Amino acid sequence: MAGRRTSIFIKLFRDEDGSEQARDLFAKNIADARVMAAPGILLYEALSAALHYEQSFVMVAKLIAGLREGGFQLLEPDMDELAKTQEMTTYLSPAGGYPTLNDCVYHAIAINRAGTLVTADQRHFAKTKHLDSIVLLADWQPD
Repeated sequence: MAGRRTSIFIKLFRDEDGSEQARDLFAKNIADARVMAAPGILLYEALSAALHYEQSFVMVAKLIAGLREGGFQLLEPDMDELAKTQEMTTYLSPAGGYPTLNDCVYHAIAINRAGTLVTADQRHFAKTKHLDSIVLLADWQPD
């Protein structure tokens, strides 16, 4: 796991490039009572990062619980979102290559629920920006 982390959630418990923006994103949306959601795979991605960085799984669980108190939701994709995920993962991007399955699950949920995926993953953004419903964390601005 070398290089820059692209998970916005992981930036909440790691001090790295984009961490302050990630914390601002969550704080602003919670303060404004905006719906925030991610697929349930977020938990396992976060636990994997915690394991790698020798962080506590309990800390990750407490962070998620605190966000849930602020309205954050972990979702399972429905049939339409799974179909959209498959469509996205099997479409050769104008930027070249195919986006990853996990990233497409996040993005499909945002598209199908009229939301916006905020991502720090520039590769996913480059491959899927033509689909809309996506913004880079570096470009995110509170309303």
